[in-house]
Amino acid sequence: MITTDDYMRKIHIYLETSGGREEVFKYLFKQLKKGLEQEKRSLYMSALFDLKAFLTGHSPLFVNSDLPNIFRLRKERENIKKDALSFLKTHIELIKTAYVQSTLCRDKFETGFLLLKFLPEIKDLPLVHFADLYLLLSYTLHYLDEFQGTEQDKADLATIALKGLARYDGIQMAEYFITRPEDKAQLETYTNLPPYESYLQRLRQAVEWIQKQWRSKKDFPVHDFLPLVFTDNALYILNQIHNALLEEIFFKHEDKVKTALFKRLENLFKKPEIKQEIQAILTGFLKDKQKAIQHKTTSAQIITPENIQHTHFNLMGTETRNIFMS
Repeated sequence: MITTDDYMRKIHIYLETSGGREEVFKYLFKQLKKGLEQEKRSLYMSALFDLKAFLTGHSPLFVNSDLPNIFRLRKERENIKKDALSFLKTHIELIKTAYVQSTLCRDKFETGFLLLKFLPEIKDLPLVHFADLYLLLSYTLHYLDEFQGTEQDKADLATIALKGLARYDGIQMAEYFITRPEDKAQLETYTNLPPYESYLQRLRQAVEWIQKQWRSKKDFPVHDFLPLVFTDNALYILNQIHNALLEEIFFKHEDKVKTALFKRLENLFKKPEIKQEIQAILTGFLKDKQKAIQHKTTSAQIITPENIQHTHFNLMGTETRNIFMS
């Protein structure tokens, strides 16, 4: 394994080849794990800053004209990102731990950016990680005043949490968790921010899989269902398209959904008081969600290409509606 000195002096050489990149990411894993275990912020955040640079393509290495191999490095930029996405997928639990363990608003902002921006780009990522993302963002809004930072740092973290929920079609759940009046005042700003199309596509595919399992009377894939309960529109739209299937599942397997969701809380948060408080809020949120899906199913039209403009599909853009109807 490469040493810290090797990493600092020769990283531009290692990144040129797949074997070299493998060594780089082994080193980042060691730094990330060691930093979290020893609660050394400088170690784990340094690893995450480098990971962000590889994912965004904004590493100083790509613009350092003093490097003899700068043009070869630039050609490898997409391969570096591909390997960085693989690292994110493999070590996502550690990165979620870093998010919770961080006490500084700036650190949560940076770590949250990695999760919000790049999870949809990871191929075959289990959907349960998106359920965790909703929980992390809700926790952020609820406990924002307990994190360290300036008022601007807190405002920035609130903004990325709200934008994140909007991008994942979940802005309405923020109302249940927000504790600061200034953050509640921002809600209106993000209500019409469109969700990630790639994420909605994943949800549509998940419901098709759930329906297939349901029809064949196999075990209900509860972890694929969890992210849907946090969505503002996708849950209701896909429920209509699939003839109230999701409503049936939501009520028939209510206990199973709650148990799985509360288990995710156990995995994410170590402090009992945080788990208990978030669980209490989630219990009320889920009850309201069940009432809403019942009401929308009762009053809904059958969705067809002809009447799509007259349903609550209008809350989404044309391309988004096409995802669900294709």
